[in-house]
Amino acid sequence: MAVKIFGEIEFVFAILKVFAILAFMVFGALMIFTGLFNGGKIVGFSNLWAHGGFFPAGWFGVFQAVAIVIQGYAGIETLAVEAGESDNPRQSMPKAFRSVTYRISFFYIGSILIMLCAYPWTQLAGHDGSPYVLLFSQVGIPVAATLMNLIIIFSGLSSCNTGVYGGSRQLYSMANEGLLPRSLNKLNKQRIPYAGVFATAVAMSVGTVITYLAPDTVYVWITSASAFSAIFIWALILVLELVNRAASKDKGASFHYKMPFWPVLPIAGLVMLLLAFIAIAISPLTRISVFAGVLWLVFLLVYYQIAVAPKVRAKNTPLRETPVKDY
Repeated sequence: MAVKIFGEIEFVFAILKVFAILAFMVFGALMIFTGLFNGGKIVGFSNLWAHGGFFPAGWFGVFQAVAIVIQGYAGIETLAVEAGESDNPRQSMPKAFRSVTYRISFFYIGSILIMLCAYPWTQLAGHDGSPYVLLFSQVGIPVAATLMNLIIIFSGLSSCNTGVYGGSRQLYSMANEGLLPRSLNKLNKQRIPYAGVFATAVAMSVGTVITYLAPDTVYVWITSASAFSAIFIWALILVLELVNRAASKDKGASFHYKMPFWPVLPIAGLVMLLLAFIAIAISPLTRISVFAGVLWLVFLLVYYQIAVAPKVRAKNTPLRETPVKDY
């Protein structure tokens, strides 16, 4: 569907998620600081360092959690893809990026902080369901727990919605540049890259098959694979940021978007991504994604040398750039 409809669907999903997280944070804060819904017991921040200390499983436990954490942020770069279908990207893109940064800081980090304060980590580790459902059940709103499960499903649909949008536009762009078969850049009457949409949906459906083949490990596999992909993509973005801005500066050009603390932030980002990659590689649960990711990159390199490089050499010119409005 058109980008406008994509935005409307994401808006509805976002409202549901925001409402659920706000309710969770309000009830959780009441439990922590007033003892309400907790038998009058005020726990404050004590659960953060009780039950074995602040790092009960040591730094290696933190490393093992990195893949799951990164997966939660994977796809944030899709915001930049939307610039191609925005009427005024110079105005809307900076606003969108700032807004996402603030929301992540408040909702994601804030809700996790309240969760870890409200319950001992040992209780969360022994609970099969969502901590959100656990809290609403304790508050005494059983129907809210059911609604929370429904919202979690909507969150999954939201991720799928974003994946289909970003993936299809990426395939369309690559097909236009000659990196993929031209059949993937076909548009329908509404100028939607429908071939890319169907190809992305089919690829995503593989996850459903894997769920039935390996139900006990599929979640860790997919989240760690998503984390590996995100690390690779983000590293490329930061490297290109350093190279392009340096080259443009040498030519006397200037960028519309200013990078604060240049070039400290991109370099710091690359260092953190390297540490995250090491964390995924040394964890027994997630290192399978590293092997799979490296094999995938090798496949892409071989594909490029066989299918793309000869065309580039024949033309003896760089691949043409796709105008932004073609998206």
